[in-house]
Amino acid sequence: MRGATLDSPCFLYVIPCLQHALFGGSYVAISLKVAPRGKAVAAIVMTTILGVLCVAMFAFIFLSRESTGTKVFDAIQILIMLVTAIVTVSSLPNEPGWADT
Repeated sequence: MRGATLDSPCFLYVIPCLQHALFGGSYVAISLKVAPRGKAVAAIVMTTILGVLCVAMFAFIFLSRESTGTKVFDAIQILIMLVTAIVTVSSLPNEPGWADT
């Protein structure tokens, strides 16, 4: 076997899930780093906004005309992104500067 092909499970399922997880964590971490003050509030508000966007994406996914398998996989990816953002927010109180106001 020479390596993974474009139709392998790694490219079809694993890498998209890792991309969504990376985006969810990076989204919160960047909002924390960019906020000049009120870092905790900024990270929590941005995670809440991401949650609202995820609910809207769920609605659009399940109203689309894609196959059921595609809808379920897209919903799993969105759920991974939101869970990663929430886990990032919950792990940030240990970071220096988290409670700066």
